[in-house]
Amino acid sequence: EVLQVIRPVLEHTIFPFTFRTKQQGGSRKMEEWKILKLNELAAKSGCADLIDLEFFEATKPEKEIRRFQRMGVRVIASHHDFDETPDDRILRMLMEQMQQGGADVAKLAVMPKNADDVVRLLKLTNDIRQKYPTLPVVTMSMGALGVVSRMAGEIFGSCITFGAVGEISAPGQIPAGQLEHILQIIHKGLE
Repeated sequence: EVLQVIRPVLEHTIFPFTFRTKQQGGSRKMEEWKILKLNELAAKSGCADLIDLEFFEATKPEKEIRRFQRMGVRVIASHHDFDETPDDRILRMLMEQMQQGGADVAKLAVMPKNADDVVRLLKLTNDIRQKYPTLPVVTMSMGALGVVSRMAGEIFGSCITFGAVGEISAPGQIPAGQLEHILQIIHKGLE
């Protein structure tokens, strides 16, 4: 998986570290203490700028965020829902809890059932960007319906999108080369 930064959070190329658990769309289950140890090793290695913390899977996410920040890395608090796009109240609550938990970046990926779900997520992204202008936000609708959010999320306030190199790691992910071309077209149009 390649990280394509649309609106850079940092002034240089950033290197995230992610261990995605099975319950959040990854391929493997692992005990929380082991995941936290992996994240700690990545933070201390000097090779990762960002640690992706599955916010609602952690027992004490605020504590872990502060701990990783003291190690000199920034934290993406993330949540993935592969079943649905929750109602607007829940979406807002998820983003606000990650923001209040001290995350440097709040990330939400959801599965749309229809086009309205995609529009609702893009509207939420815009609303959160306006309410918390210093909080970098990453959102995406997954699957074929949500692919537009991966291509044009920046317009609504999403600061990162993901393109695949080789095997696709999430539904609706676009090959990195194609995504780069699409983003160039969008950016040219925004000039």
